[in-house]
Amino acid sequence: APKCPEILSSFAPAPMVARCIWVAALMIALSRAAAERHGAVLKTDQTTGKFECKPPGTPFWEESVNAAVEPTGTGMVVHTFHQSDNIHVTIFDWTARYAPFRSFTHEDEAERKPTVQEVQDKFRTSFDAGPGSGISGASFAMSKDKTLIAKGIEKLEIKIAHELAQSLSDIAQRSDTSEVASLLVPVWYLFRQCKKEGHEFDVQNDYDTCEGWIVMPTVSGGSDMFDVKAGGKNTIGIDLMEGVGLGFMKHVPFFPSEFRNMLFQTIPIGLNEMTGDDDHFKEAFPGGFTVQNDDLRRLHGLLSATKLALDEIMVYDYSLMIVIKANDCSGMRGTLVMKAMNSQRNFCVAVGIIDQYSNWGQRLLEMLGDAEVNSKAYSSNMLAKVAGIGDSAPPCIETYFHVACSATS
Repeated sequence: APKCPEILSSFAPAPMVARCIWVAALMIALSRAAAERHGAVLKTDQTTGKFECKPPGTPFWEESVNAAVEPTGTGMVVHTFHQSDNIHVTIFDWTARYAPFRSFTHEDEAERKPTVQEVQDKFRTSFDAGPGSGISGASFAMSKDKTLIAKGIEKLEIKIAHELAQSLSDIAQRSDTSEVASLLVPVWYLFRQCKKEGHEFDVQNDYDTCEGWIVMPTVSGGSDMFDVKAGGKNTIGIDLMEGVGLGFMKHVPFFPSEFRNMLFQTIPIGLNEMTGDDDHFKEAFPGGFTVQNDDLRRLHGLLSATKLALDEIMVYDYSLMIVIKANDCSGMRGTLVMKAMNSQRNFCVAVGIIDQYSNWGQRLLEMLGDAEVNSKAYSSNMLAKVAGIGDSAPPCIETYFHVACSATS
């Protein structure tokens, strides 16, 4: 194995012990990030090979579903505590946090949300893709009619899910509205199980014991589908020594200045290097889509509200799902559905923001104090690339959705 001097041969002259300490800090930080990334892949039961928390549609949820009541102000449908194995089982209804999902039959209309019993029924004969089947490494199941998808989440993702629901509630309260119109694909239900002794449970402190399934409508109806990141890359600077808890060494008086400068340098780190299906999208539809002024304004408003909600909880690495169909919009479903044109051809496009809970490295970024700046940079880059929002927006023809581009725009 290469020794410390070999690894650091390209560094500026500095005490060798400082170089080795800095590399040790780097290895600790990377191992924490890697451990979290590994933990993002849902746990499996060794006997069944599936996510431990059974998805909706299975007998496990029958008792809770049968006891379900109308949603309360807290958004909780029903909570059951199984004392024999210390499992807290809860079904949350978060529909009120989101604007109605759009569905085209003969015209644009709000889609009726299924009841919790209808969700249970739809998933009895679901397609179970199994553990790690999604792009993000998560498990998911799809209803047989393909109108609903259930995605497995756990631990920190559970905490983020609750924080986003609260963020949307706070935004709605500040705006004096009953719902937040954003581009987020609505999470209609969270089926959650947590393991803790006793009846008391606090998700902010006990989320590491939780796993569950979020149930959402599918952005669907077209023949082409793209899961894009829309240029959300950005770079932040981190102080590794502070991040691994060795910041106190900065104030040790007998360390020479060269030693301290080496240890406590700020390192630029490139983040969010995944590009999703962006290259495939741009190759299939060069120049993006031309949409009507009213639709572009609506897209701007929905994206801005999405940015506000997601920046508040400091997440990133989410995706924009784009589903495309030639000609008419019949059967298209999405948070926003628009008529569009590309290369003089007519299309219908359905879009929605997904995967807002799965952010590998999130704990490390929070520990380093860089989660907020990373989230805001990611969302700003996405809004600029998708719809030309902000001072950093690229030329019109390089955005994904725009009105007719002029020679100077």
